[in-house]
Amino acid sequence: MNKEIRHNLTGPVASIRTPFLQDGQIDQKSLRNYVEFFIEAGSRTLLLTWGDSLYSILTDQEIAEITKKKH
Repeated sequence: MNKEIRHNLTGPVASIRTPFLQDGQIDQKSLRNYVEFFIEAGSRTLLLTWGDSLYSILTDQEIAEITKKKH
């Protein structure tokens, strides 16, 4: 296995759940806070999955938005 992959898979691996507002929109602020929490806790790998991340109910545009790299 590649050393970089092995390194990134050590420590906590977080499965990200997509938070929603009452109107059904993705709660971007809470999602950002959730991701930052896991990064600060030492996670090098964040999983976005069909189940936990609720891809099953998101549109292609919403999936593209939450997986886009932000600087």
